[in-house]
Amino acid sequence: MDKAKKNILGVTFFLFGTVGFTVLMTFYAGPRVMAMREEVANRDLLFKTREILDGETLRVQMRAWERPNEYPLHEIRLAGLDAPPLRDTEDPDLIAWAERHGVSPQQAARMAHSAQRTLVAFIRNQNMVMKPADGRDIRDVEKDGLAAHVFVGGTDVGRKQLLQGLSAHRADVPQLDFELYVAAEAEARREKRGLWAD
Repeated sequence: MDKAKKNILGVTFFLFGTVGFTVLMTFYAGPRVMAMREEVANRDLLFKTREILDGETLRVQMRAWERPNEYPLHEIRLAGLDAPPLRDTEDPDLIAWAERHGVSPQQAARMAHSAQRTLVAFIRNQNMVMKPADGRDIRDVEKDGLAAHVFVGGTDVGRKQLLQGLSAHRADVPQLDFELYVAAEAEARREKRGLWAD
């Protein structure tokens, strides 16, 4: 086969491939992707964390498929957590927190920074699902000041913080998984992680 025929054959295969790919995307894959996106939008509102203020406070924004994202930022708290405040060791709030939990102010200050850095590494700009601590649907609540459980890839972020000893459990506020949070703090204490290290 001469070079001209090879070129014609190559161009023909390329054109058939392009047409086939376009048909596949238009009539099969494209509608499936759009249907999946619609299903996610109807089942769970997705959020992104835009800023981590401390070990339990986040600024979040609802995910938008269009750009730029016009949704407002909301400040929320991780339900069931009592993270040490981001203050220096001489600050009265940090000292009071440390005394309340039986740790030194120095340890509380170190863990406050670790808790914030861990959240930055794990959830900043990640897609996440929020579930209000009182069990209501996320669509039905005002999000500013909301106490919520946050899930990234199925992982409960608050429970992860407790397991690593980066926060104490706060038992006096509404939360969906009280027993799991109690057990997470107990494990961190038993294994002497984070705040509970010697």
